[in-house]
Amino acid sequence: MSARGIESTMKTAVAVVLAIFVSYALSAEETYPTTWDNVNLRDVFTNDRLVNQYITCLLEDNAKCSPDAATLKKYLPEAIQSGCAKCTDKQREGAHRAIKCLVKTRPESWELLVKKYDKDGTYLKEHEEELEKIKNDSSEACE
Repeated sequence: MSARGIESTMKTAVAVVLAIFVSYALSAEETYPTTWDNVNLRDVFTNDRLVNQYITCLLEDNAKCSPDAATLKKYLPEAIQSGCAKCTDKQREGAHRAIKCLVKTRPESWELLVKKYDKDGTYLKEHEEELEKIKNDSSEACE
């Protein structure tokens, strides 16, 4: 193979490697971290201490947060604003279950979270129908 052929092959190889790297980097940013994907919400919501820690972390700007709660706090505003656009199906399901649990078992905490993360009620209005379904759902709150 000539020097020109080797140079062309190397450029192609570098371009392919860069394309793979860029596509991996972009796809990695398309969804949120999977930190909570395997969390048993029933276990969390039956542990008052743990729930209170999460709620305090989410509500107070300078609260001491566990690593998981801090990650949730970091991504929650964007997830709310985007309608969970970067959420995986499992994360959407978990968010729905967590909202249901909060609405049914800790309505005062739910109201405080809504006031903090949806000050003008924009997102609550967008999901009003879903919220009504949750409120009227007779199944166990934190299943």
